[in-house]
Amino acid sequence: MAQSFRDDCEDQSTDPFLGRMETQCSRIRRYRSELIRTQGRQLSYDEAALEWIERYAESFARDHDNP
Repeated sequence: MAQSFRDDCEDQSTDPFLGRMETQCSRIRRYRSELIRTQGRQLSYDEAALEWIERYAESFARDHDNP
């Protein structure tokens, strides 16, 4: 059975890479909540994740790769 993005985001870690992934998951959850609140869009966590990745992953990586 395939896991959703949400399932992969539940673990807390001190590893820098995993910490970055957890931050992305948090941003995706906020993005989804904002779309539901402001636009009334009902989308799954996975749909929100795919949309967030398309829109924001590049800038997120740029902001988090530079110390």
